[in-house]
Amino acid sequence: MNINLTVFVQLIYFFIVYVLVERFLLKPAVALILQEDQKQLALQNQVNLHKKNLEDQELHNKQDWLALQSQFLSTIPKKLQLAYIKQNEYEITPLSIKEDVVDRMINESTDYLVERVSND
Repeated sequence: MNINLTVFVQLIYFFIVYVLVERFLLKPAVALILQEDQKQLALQNQVNLHKKNLEDQELHNKQDWLALQSQFLSTIPKKLQLAYIKQNEYEITPLSIKEDVVDRMINESTDYLVERVSND
């Protein structure tokens, strides 16, 4: 009978500890995790919204550019239109210059200008 009574007491202690752990440790931890998930979802939604706005702005800029090009072509003489079209057959892409090269160019230009100003 003692063995059965100790098992019953241990079972009661286990449920008490389980309830305390769930109430004071698990619920706050789960609440924090859910809160972080909601923040992350909100940030992701903002990022997606900004991406869509950028895409819309780029499309708008491209449409404006094409409209201005067509207006430009309609206002210049025909001979210049042909020359302009031949010049712009290839798409111009911006160059990618490394940051250290840009810094070196800035420093060299600054040194040259300072030298020119001090000599004059």
